[in-house]
Amino acid sequence: MKIGALSKETGCNIETIRYYERIGVLQKPERSEGNYRLYTDEHLKELKFILKSRFLGFSLDQIRKLKKISKINTLASCKNVSGIASENLRVINEKMNDLEKLKSQIELLLDCCRNNVEPSCPLIDGLF
Repeated sequence: MKIGALSKETGCNIETIRYYERIGVLQKPERSEGNYRLYTDEHLKELKFILKSRFLGFSLDQIRKLKKISKINTLASCKNVSGIASENLRVINEKMNDLEKLKSQIELLLDCCRNNVEPSCPLIDGLF
């Protein structure tokens, strides 16, 4: 299949597919005589893996490691995957804590705005 069909099948932007190829996350496809990229079902499977991994918050470096580990498929590789996933979960938890703090600050500023009787805006003042 050509890149447009791969894009349509996965919902991944064509430029993103090219980027993944350029940085080596997605294997480069063979080229046709007309120099079109020709993707296989293996590329489709690999791109779906990458997209799902990205959705779950894994970095591109982590995805490279996961792909490498997936080819080994031993008990030790499962431990390695668990380590990568645990690190990803730690980062997600940190982000969630940061978002909770942001939410609280914005709610506080909004409460000040709702109860405002002054001509100046407390939310804007709070940002300064």
